[in-house]
Amino acid sequence: MCIVENNLPFSFVESSWLRKLLLTIDPRVEKEFIKRTAMAERVQKAFLYHRVSLKRAFEKNIGRVSFTIDIWSSPNQTSILGMTAHWVDNEWSLKEALLGIAEVSKGHSGIVRN
Repeated sequence: MCIVENNLPFSFVESSWLRKLLLTIDPRVEKEFIKRTAMAERVQKAFLYHRVSLKRAFEKNIGRVSFTIDIWSSPNQTSILGMTAHWVDNEWSLKEALLGIAEVSKGHSGIVRN
């Protein structure tokens, strides 16, 4: 979903320029336009589906999941903390998932302080 991948507001689907662009490409698309509330519901359903899928993958691979945490600075000097999971499934395929990402209020330098 481009809304999620590009961190766009749900109201993006109601923007007049987007609708004009899509109608220019294919006038039949007009019947497919949705409201921001419907988009929010679709994103929520997709999130719940993927969360359940991820839980199932972890249950199938108990003892074979590794977690990593990393912190970095964004181009605008915001400190970001991310947590990922990595595992190899039964078909020997490497899998990974981003579990969480958050802005860190204090900066980071890589130096351990006591």
